[in-house]
Amino acid sequence: MHTFRVSRFLKIGLFFLLGVALCAGNAAPQAPANELYILTLSPPGVSVVEDKQFKLQGSIPLPQKPSHGVLAPGGRYLYVLMNGALNLDLDLPKAASEVALVDLTERKVLKTIPLGWNASRMTLSGDGNYLLCFSPGRAAFKKNPREPAALTIVSTQTNEVTATLKPGRLGKEILTTQDVSRIFVLSRGEALDKKTKTGPVKAALTTFDASAESPLNVVEFDYEPAQMMLSKDQKWLYLMDRGNLSSKPNKHKNGSVTVVEVATGKVSGAHDAGAQPQQMLLDEQSEEVAVLAQAAAKDQTGKLMQIRGTEVTRRMDLGKTPLFLRKAGDRPGYYAFTNEELRFVPNQTSAEVASIPLNGKGVGAAGPEAKSLGGMPGETLELPQHERMAVAVRWSSKVALVNLKTNRVDRTVTTGRGGVKFGQFMGAMALSVAASAASYYAGYAMAQSMGSPYFYYNVYVFNPPTPNLSLAASADGKHLYALNTQTNDVTIIDVADGKVMGHVAVGGGARRIFSAPTGKLICAQANGQVTLIRTDTNERVTEFKPKKGKVHALQADASGEKILALTEDSLVVWDARTGEFLGETGGLPDPRMLIQPLAAKP
Repeated sequence: MHTFRVSRFLKIGLFFLLGVALCAGNAAPQAPANELYILTLSPPGVSVVEDKQFKLQGSIPLPQKPSHGVLAPGGRYLYVLMNGALNLDLDLPKAASEVALVDLTERKVLKTIPLGWNASRMTLSGDGNYLLCFSPGRAAFKKNPREPAALTIVSTQTNEVTATLKPGRLGKEILTTQDVSRIFVLSRGEALDKKTKTGPVKAALTTFDASAESPLNVVEFDYEPAQMMLSKDQKWLYLMDRGNLSSKPNKHKNGSVTVVEVATGKVSGAHDAGAQPQQMLLDEQSEEVAVLAQAAAKDQTGKLMQIRGTEVTRRMDLGKTPLFLRKAGDRPGYYAFTNEELRFVPNQTSAEVASIPLNGKGVGAAGPEAKSLGGMPGETLELPQHERMAVAVRWSSKVALVNLKTNRVDRTVTTGRGGVKFGQFMGAMALSVAASAASYYAGYAMAQSMGSPYFYYNVYVFNPPTPNLSLAASADGKHLYALNTQTNDVTIIDVADGKVMGHVAVGGGARRIFSAPTGKLICAQANGQVTLIRTDTNERVTEFKPKKGKVHALQADASGEKILALTEDSLVVWDARTGEFLGETGGLPDPRMLIQPLAAKP
């Protein structure tokens, strides 16, 4: 294992800056400008496209199938993960993972960096100084030996491996502080291996100090944590486990939240979170962590717990069947959803918590005009001005309009041009398996290009349950757009009165819908079609069908001014304000993922 010393790299950085000042006349080639990079599969490579006239500039061959790509700070180098946990063609890897270091100026692969098996994450550290590559490893199977997890750390200044951290267990997730001074590796539990007589191994959190070879501390768990997150001030790490839900008292164990001090990696406290906690959410404005659970194995009353630092600041009873938590946009606080009610929880412990009945007896108490949701809430969308929220109803084609001022469900609206037949239902479910994986990588690429540590994607297999409604809204919040993936159309709804203004067909195999950053267009992606709808007229301005194959990805560019689509052999570009066709780059060898430089900050 290499020693990883931050102070050493500070010295290297000072010498580097001094060298630049003394040798400006012989400076290294600069990073390319005005280019887009596309990972391709047939053959594996990186296609380079200039982003003005969208002409193909060339292709850089890759030695293995790509899974993901990240641009280095400065934009000269591209790191391409190969043989990741899932390649872009959805194939399982047949060899250990690698990172290809691509020089975009020289247009060639400089070297490959070996990783462990099934690398599932490749991301830049918060300060951009390091590339973190996490390989969870693999369990022993037939002739394949057990491979424990490994975290490979690469300096983005030297492009050399500075450390390979090994917790000695099968990995699940990693988390680092902003400056990478502390690294946390969460490991899975392992059952007894009867052949090798090894195990069982408990789930564990291994804390590494970035300047030392061996772990700073190891904490084992009886139940494997399902989530972990850092506090905003980077002082505390929270781990939530779901315990064991059982109607038999001797087998039941409530879930818990373990609080670990970041500086030492040691446990500072643990709190009973209730039966089978569903989710843990950080409200960054209040710096509190909220945990949603139920009261007991047989009592499905919702329980909400808030923690700040190591102390519990609030406990609250909610309606029955707790489901999920959602952030409240740019407002302090969050929404707690159960099957019976929706609650907005502000970040002040003493502030009033508004309750909105969704189902059951509480609906009548909200007034004669209040409606029932008629099913479990699914996908949600808070509309601009914070006056209303759209909530998709699971297992139906309906979307509810919730009034956040009067605290009631105003109405439910049926979407789609017709009923969902059983054949359509099964067909959409089959499509969902491939669509969820494809949208995973599209979302991952977008998150990386925008500098976000989080990424979101549509999961079509029972979460939320099919039929699935994907939601978007106009910038002024007056119109709601609901994509029904069963009837393959967008229903346009007037939010004020709930009337259906029309339907727009988007082609078979509808996948996702989103609002362009300009707010001028609604963009819908289907298996073989891109549809753009203007929000001022609610008219379809673009219906693009590729000449060959499918639409693999649809997203806005980093500037937010263009809409980009990848088809089976081309990149297609539209103006994000008008929907006007801007250009197409053909002849791409099965493009799957678009990587673009970060937008310049004002």
